[in-house]
Amino acid sequence: MRRKIQQLLKLEEQGEEDFNSEHIQMNHLLNKAAKSPKLFEILSGLTDYIHMSANMGYETPGRRKESLKEHLDIMKALRNKEIEMAEYLMRIHIENSKKAYISYIQQVKEKRTKN
Repeated sequence: MRRKIQQLLKLEEQGEEDFNSEHIQMNHLLNKAAKSPKLFEILSGLTDYIHMSANMGYETPGRRKESLKEHLDIMKALRNKEIEMAEYLMRIHIENSKKAYISYIQQVKEKRTKN
């Protein structure tokens, strides 16, 4: 976890374009950290869907950078064994991701309606 946090901090400095390649790896690591084989299996089966939805949400300006910070905060909480904080931060991350995804879908619908 420490190593991944360091890599992500460097990525945060580099910019958003390198983030996509790390997104699946971050989620994989977080899913493993739950130490629930069943949950890991379920979430692993949703990897493509989660990645696709995230990429749509990243069309929201600044969302990639926000998402990276959210992932870092979750990982830091887990590293520090702050389980309740990690859960709270994960809920916020999921809600923010959902809002960005919905915003993207609404923008696409609006564009279609105008055409």
